Amino acid sequence: MEKNHRLPNIFWSLIKEGSAIAILGALFSLLANAISPFGLNPTRPMPTLKDQSQAEKILALQTLSVSTTTNTLEEIIQLVTNRLAQKHLGWVRLTEISNLLSDPKIQQASNVIVIDTRTEKQFSAACIPGAILFNPYRYEAYVDKILGPCLTAEKIILYCEGGACDDSELAATLLADMGIPKEKIAIFLEGFDGWKSAGLPTEVPRQ
Repeated sequence: MEKNHRLPNIFWSLIKEGSAIAILGALFSLLANAISPFGLNPTRPMPTLKDQSQAEKILALQTLSVSTTTNTLEEIIQLVTNRLAQKHLGWVRLTEISNLLSDPKIQQASNVIVIDTRTEKQFSAACIPGAILFNPYRYEAYVDKILGPCLTAEKIILYCEGGACDDSELAATLLADMGIPKEKIAIFLEGFDGWKSAGLPTEVPRQ
């Protein structure tokens, strides 16, 4: 009988010890979470690209699409130029390209070609005057048309939509792989969206 009376006492003792261990574990976890810079904070908003270091932003741009709602255009352009520098690719800004292309004689004398790396549908709707289409996702269809002009040009300017769009970077990499010197290649950072927003002329290419 004495043995049977002792069983409930042992049972409740085990429950008390287990509860104490669980409470201590929870307190330890909360303390570690508060100390750690990677700890969770339910009152802290989710971090955006603005909260990251420059290196983290560059890495994020390489793996994620960046929206202008989380970064200003100039912030995005800064990240893109850092990435282009790592790839040994050059770039041009809106003022530079608009001055160059405003006078066809200057463009011809400088032996500059402009390449549109957007989709066929976007290009056929409107493009920068004189641009040549080169869709990097269907590059085999355009190699014969663009390789000759790229080999003889002194400067090759590529553009896509601009900002965080990296289609022009992909096209530049493909051109470099085809033997075009990177020193001749430049990415138009503001892209077609920046060109159009500035009120600069566009054209519907001939079919």
